[in-house]
Amino acid sequence: MYRMRILWIVVLCVATRLIAQNGIVQGTILNEREEPLGNALVVAEPGSISTYTDASGKFTLQNIPQGKVTITASFVGYESASDEVENESGNDRLVIFLGLRPKTNNLKEVIIVGYARQIKKDVIGNISKVRGNELTANPGLSFDATLQGKAPGIQVIQSGGVAGAGALIRVRGIASVSANGEPLIVLDGLPINQDQFIQIGLSGNGQQNNPISFLNVADIESVDIFKDAAAAGIYGSRGANGVVYITTKRHSKDAPGKLIFSSSIGTSNPTVKLPLAGSTAWLSMYQEAWQNDGNSGKAKLPDGISWNQAENTSTDWVKALTHTGLKTETNASYSFQSGKWRLYNSLGYLNAGSYMIGSNFRRTSARMNGNADLGKRTRFHFGLNLTESRNNRQSQGAQGGLGAAYSVALPIYSLERETGFGEAGNPLLRRKYQDWHTDEVRFLANLGLETEIARNLIWELRGNYDRQDLKDNLFIDKAFQAKDRIPAAQRKSLSQLRSYVSDNYLANTNLIYYIRKSSHTDFNILLGSEYQSQVYEIFQENRNGMDRALTAADAASAPKTWEAWSFLSFFSRVNAKIGDRWLMQASYRMDGSSRFGSNNRFGQFPSAALGYLMSEEPWMKNSKVFSFLKLRTGWGYIGSSAIPNFIRYGTYGPPANGNIYNNQQILQPLTLANPNLKWEMCRVADAGIEMALFKNRIYLEASYYNRLTRDVLLDSRIPSSSGVVNPNGDYRYFQNVGSVSNNGFEFLLNAQIIDKLSKSSRAGWSIKFNCMANRNKVLDMGFTDPDAIVGGGETRILNGQPMGVFYLVRYSHVDKATGKPVFLDKNGKQTFEYNLANRVVAGNVQPKLIGFLENRFDKGAWSLAFSFYGVFGGKLYDEAAKRQLTMLGNSNVLTDLEDRWQKPGDDARYPRLTLSPLTYGNLDNINNYHSTQWLYDGSYIRLRELSLRYKFRNEHNNNGRKLKLGSITLSGFNLWLFSRYPGDPEVIRDYSLAASRNISPNVTNLSAPQERSFMLTLRLEL
Repeated sequence: MYRMRILWIVVLCVATRLIAQNGIVQGTILNEREEPLGNALVVAEPGSISTYTDASGKFTLQNIPQGKVTITASFVGYESASDEVENESGNDRLVIFLGLRPKTNNLKEVIIVGYARQIKKDVIGNISKVRGNELTANPGLSFDATLQGKAPGIQVIQSGGVAGAGALIRVRGIASVSANGEPLIVLDGLPINQDQFIQIGLSGNGQQNNPISFLNVADIESVDIFKDAAAAGIYGSRGANGVVYITTKRHSKDAPGKLIFSSSIGTSNPTVKLPLAGSTAWLSMYQEAWQNDGNSGKAKLPDGISWNQAENTSTDWVKALTHTGLKTETNASYSFQSGKWRLYNSLGYLNAGSYMIGSNFRRTSARMNGNADLGKRTRFHFGLNLTESRNNRQSQGAQGGLGAAYSVALPIYSLERETGFGEAGNPLLRRKYQDWHTDEVRFLANLGLETEIARNLIWELRGNYDRQDLKDNLFIDKAFQAKDRIPAAQRKSLSQLRSYVSDNYLANTNLIYYIRKSSHTDFNILLGSEYQSQVYEIFQENRNGMDRALTAADAASAPKTWEAWSFLSFFSRVNAKIGDRWLMQASYRMDGSSRFGSNNRFGQFPSAALGYLMSEEPWMKNSKVFSFLKLRTGWGYIGSSAIPNFIRYGTYGPPANGNIYNNQQILQPLTLANPNLKWEMCRVADAGIEMALFKNRIYLEASYYNRLTRDVLLDSRIPSSSGVVNPNGDYRYFQNVGSVSNNGFEFLLNAQIIDKLSKSSRAGWSIKFNCMANRNKVLDMGFTDPDAIVGGGETRILNGQPMGVFYLVRYSHVDKATGKPVFLDKNGKQTFEYNLANRVVAGNVQPKLIGFLENRFDKGAWSLAFSFYGVFGGKLYDEAAKRQLTMLGNSNVLTDLEDRWQKPGDDARYPRLTLSPLTYGNLDNINNYHSTQWLYDGSYIRLRELSLRYKFRNEHNNNGRKLKLGSITLSGFNLWLFSRYPGDPEVIRDYSLAASRNISPNVTNLSAPQERSFMLTLRLEL
């Protein structure tokens, strides 16, 4: 166990201060965190004078002879290092620098492989590990968003810059349609509730709740991402979209107690602000549109506002709704050992204010993780986590807030105006009269017991529990209804309370049998079974006329609904290492789920993998170039089961159109039963190479994968003659249809360009780079109707195309003579008519390449780091642009509209202004105007993080405790952006339906831009 402890130390720096007067040498031995290391051996030659460092890492060597003296430092598990000094008479100070390299390296880093651990060198599956200290330390940024760029093969899109926003995660492309496409998230062995956008809150407010926000990033030890069948196959039916395994911190055996305190303060601002036309420019363009439509005189302004009022009003709504937000976070943890027990305890408080006034996320968290050796053969562990949070929310998108400032809140409207804003209302009055917040209490507990019941046979028993209690409370004062021109006497306030309570249970038992015939041959077998069940209690209470928000007591009598699902699983895995160079693995999992039909209740998921450690061959062991070289390949099946509960049953209910028969309420079929409903099956083949060069100074990984998903779960359209109409009035049926392929390459490079242990430079420069190129294709969806599956921004699913293509009428140019827009028909001929029959595939929502580059420089106590994140290829559709860059409605416009047609002969970017959609190709409604004119290149490069850190150490006692290490860090996030899109191109509509999230990620409609922030962080270790 002692050796296992020191395997976690990556670099050991020995900064030694020598005083060579009267033959005495003194110094201190430190590790890579500048923590003192005790019991390290220090030897002076000639004379073989030696000593050991004390608990504070200090040593003293006496009777050192004059002349050249070699000082050598060594520590168990590390390569020794030495340097020569000149001990001359009268010389009172000598300074040397020694670097000890560990005999082990990151190839022996421990990797989670699902129900077990392996060292990285022996792992065959494609698993990327992200250490907790690599996650972005930006308070308010949820855990899922911190993964952006940290590993190849994973795409992360933050939904927006407001407080409490979630993120969309995709591992190796998109394959699901109507099933959830996010990876399985496992926290300390428990697959947690991970729906990124739970539909809680007032419908249409434009911001879903993020259930991952309860997790304190400061408590995370590491994150392991399983990407292929060899890695994710052990999770069988839920591994098709990848697995993200989170391990929280625990106290290491034999490590000294440690108190860590950190505190951060920072700012929040939007990355971009769109250039809106002011009142004067807006009035001029509106009058121009009025006259272009054949009218004379002064135009009739929106909502009956007079020209005198409009000309004397110029409101900057963006300025009124935004400010520089303040973010603070404080975390403290203490780990110690008491007898047989090792405990890790932490407390955290986060108060993340957004740049949007009134948007704020607060969280208080507490965690206790414990381990104990109950005997030579028995170990026990437990974990407890309690989190309480409140998300003070503001309406988003077209429903209010910043979205309203960019659309319906015209510059000619005063801040106090009550009408003319449509359903969204005056965003300032909405903020004044609307109180919307989501409270969550989250409790997680886990415990486990491991015992060796016979020689080489270990029995494990684990239990997990996760309770999620959300209360979404909305109150809108009756004064806000002035926007609807309702007489004051008839106005009523709205009080709404929604509750979502989930209890998630998991029980797991495993048997592990292992044989170690020699140091070169290992063999182990894992047999296990697992049961997981989740029960939901959901209710909603709406009341009109109350002058306050609802409480739990008010809703006690509200009708409740329950949902539940359960999994029963059996799994096995065999690992073998032969001759110290051949690695073999086979796994099998059988899952049974309550979500699937009686004819396909159980699914089977096998996988196999083979690895070859070429660097262990005798003819390569002395290579001066290759420190490590491994070839690996794997194949197998994994599945997806992330569909709604009870969808396999046939259900009945009142008709959507409210029809009755003979004055009696009637029931009609809402969904058809499907006893044949089954898992999505994803066949995955993966091959890769891993290598370390020049004594591990350079580490490379390259992988190729091919994923074929069959029996895609699809909520598909059925004929109206079936008589089955769901509550939305649609004729739909959930079934297994179609197939989708994803294939691509991943690449990873970690390089120490300048060795910070070098005696000559005493500085360091390291580079981290990763990228992924993925190609996606819908092979067959069982239909040819392009409107069978509709996403936002006119995205569709079509056979032979990538998942999620834009299906639009092509825009050509502005006719110089008339100023009208010119479109292209299906044959490419120019036409003035806008016709949906002319829609074609115009672009793909998915990028061609995703890349991340980080540089880190170290010099003494200073460290400078910066990272870039880039997305290349793919299109972005801006639904709001059809209003902001035309004059077809009562909307704000951008200053770009100055480049418009105004007279015959003008060569302009935008067509003539008009108040009638008929001017643009006989459109019947602006909402139906979807063309390539609003389609942009989705590529961008972002300076994601820039940080400057200073480390300091204080060796003086202070109130009985010694400061071991401290640091001050100044960081900036999202500081610079290069993109052809005028807004922030990192967008995702906050959809609640899985199909919309899967096929329409690159669609925005007044989405809040990302956040630019500056942070100052103080960290102390005692």
